[in-house]
Amino acid sequence: MLYILPFISAAIGWVTNYIAVKMLFHPREERNLILFKLQGIFPKRKAVLADRLGEVVAKELISMPVLLEKVNNENTKTEIKTMIQDYVDNRLIQAITDSNPMLKMFATEEVLAPIKLKIAEELENLIPILLEKVGSKMEDIDIEALVAEKVNQFSNEKLEAILMGVMKKEFKFIELAGAILGFLIGLIQVILLQFSN
Repeated sequence: MLYILPFISAAIGWVTNYIAVKMLFHPREERNLILFKLQGIFPKRKAVLADRLGEVVAKELISMPVLLEKVNNENTKTEIKTMIQDYVDNRLIQAITDSNPMLKMFATEEVLAPIKLKIAEELENLIPILLEKVGSKMEDIDIEALVAEKVNQFSNEKLEAILMGVMKKEFKFIELAGAILGFLIGLIQVILLQFSN
């Protein structure tokens, strides 16, 4: 019977940590148990978690200057320029000539080439203006408030699913650690009891 003690302690350690992990999320709604109220830590502190997460995302992960830099750079301008040229070549001129059969008769490549070039140039001149406008609108976005609002809108079930998806291995490790520590404590008790006899 004495040698079963480490296994009993391991089971107690695992169950204790399993319950502790579950209590991070459950009960999802506050329960009044007469002497005290009980609610899972994450559902109870969702608003605080949302605010902190918004703060971390806005200050440490995605700042507005970084976003603007990603949007307003030479690669983006080149991609937009290519898109404009493709659009003018493949869609715009086709749409214009399709809308007027008379134009279609005169729409030879020699006639269309300078028109395409001029349209593309004019549209390309808009790129910096458009990017600047987009940038000024983006500066009005409060990333911190936006993230906090989105997290607050999560149901408790969705919040649990997200956090479990991110930390499932860590939670399993906590449960396993409880079993291992319980086993070691039980083993120490067996050794101490053996020496005391």
